[in-house]
Parts: sequence; C-alpha cells; structure tokens
Amino acid sequence: MKPDLGIRWVVALPFEAQLIRNRLQISTLVSQKPYRVFRNADGQHWLVESGVGSNHAAAATMYLHQVSQAQPWTAWINAGIAAHATLPLGTPCLIHQIHQASSGQVHYPTVVFPTECTRGRLITVDRPEAECPEEAFYDMEGAAFFAIASRLSSQELAMLFKVVSDHGMGPETRIDLERLSKDFVASLDTLEPVVTALQELSSAESERLGSPPALETLLSQMHVSVSQEHQLRDVLKRWNARFPATCALTEVNHLSDCRSILEFLNHRLSSTPVQWSEA
Repeated sequence: MKPDLGIRWVVALPFEAQLIRNRLQISTLVSQKPYRVFRNADGQHWLVESGVGSNHAAAATMYLHQVSQAQPWTAWINAGIAAHATLPLGTPCLIHQIHQASSGQVHYPTVVFPTECTRGRLITVDRPEAECPEEAFYDMEGAAFFAIASRLSSQELAMLFKVVSDHGMGPETRIDLERLSKDFVASLDTLEPVVTALQELSSAESERLGSPPALETLLSQMHVSVSQEHQLRDVLKRWNARFPATCALTEVNHLSDCRSILEFLNHRLSSTPVQWSEA
C-alpha cells in the first residue's frame, strides 16, 4: 500500500501517543518542534502529539498535513481519552456527532462502513468538566480536529475514537493511569478494523481523485501545457470509467502530440454508444 493511503493520527497526550506508537510500530521521530511527529517504517502511519486544547489540535493537524505531505484522500484519526457521565471506564466509541460548546457549532462525522464499535456524541469544551451533565463524551480537541481534517480530506475520512477515562474531573477525581493505559490498549483491538476500513476507503478515494496511471507516462513522453495536462487528466478518467478493460496508452501509441491524443480520446468517448446493460 502506498504511504499516502495510510493514516494520520492526531493525539493529545504523550501516554496515548506512546500506546498507539507501540501498537503500530511508529518509531521514527520526524520533528521535535513545534509538535513531535513520528512515522512508521513504510510511511503508512504518521502521528503528531498535539497537546491539550482546541488551538493545539487545529495547529497540529495542519502541521502534520504539511510535514507528512498528506493527500486529499488521506485518512485521519483523532484518538484519545474522554469523560462520560455513565459509560463504564475503558468503553471505546466512534463519534458520530460533535458539538463545540463555545461556539455551538455541530459537526457530523460519517461512518460509511460497517463496524461493531459503539457510536456516541462528543462535546468539546475549553476546560475539563467537573461533571458531565449530558449523555455524551467530553474532550478538549475533537471539534477543532474535525473542522480541519474534514476539509483536508473529507467527512468520511476523518474519524474520532474516544475511550472513557473518567466521569468528570471534580476536585476529588483521581485517574488510575495504569488501569487507563490497559483499557486504552485493549480498546485498540476495537479500532483495528476501523483502521483497515479507512485504508480501503482511502484507496478508493485515491483512485477517484488521483491521476490516472497513463497520465504520468504521457507526460514523460511529450511537452504539454498546464491546460493540456488538466484536459488529459479529465479525459483519461472518463476513459477509464467508460473502457476499464482497454488501455488508453495502447490506443494512442501511434500518436506523438498531446493535441492529437486529446482529439482521438474525446472522439472515441463521444462516438461510442453507452452499453447500458454493462453500466
């Protein structure tokens, strides 16, 4: 699998990041400042430690996008702990609705593949909540992450995965970090099929948005203008959709200039009737 079909992880806390890095062998340190960024050996997984809060989450997401050269079809995951009023500690969940408490803005992450993972609602706040008044998860990064990541890729490729760490951070609240770490590691088993499904979705989106394979070959063989490159990309995508079993390169190997190739391919596309029984 190509590196740009991998996952970009945005994680607030160092202990969360370390557990994910251990699981996925994300060991290579790419950057120390302004945020620590790691990647694994084949470049499929990149992870940034954002720190706590919306501003850091947004800035770290943008920074990881730049450093990792993420593409419009790259998948993104914000994984971490969150508070919840009633769910048992250690419960993992995929988020299907995000409410930004300070602005009232609402986002709707879209899960388009089957998953056994519990779904939940997330409220992103500016400071830890002493109590959780609503039946929802509470964090400090999710809304900012999703607002950025869903624009860099799409709503279907930006996921939020939360694990219950507490039921509110009151004055007497004490978190058992050892137990929380064990719960978080166990929750990654639930997340693994989601990662696989996201990579498959990313691959499909790459084929839809990326350059057709024949384009690079043609660009290496002749000089074309920027306008002609756009026209070639468009006509080759339409060719692949219309004639998936016929190689465009084979059809145009007798032509030596871009204008002739464009005319030939467009003529074939416009003059060949659509076989609706095969569509």
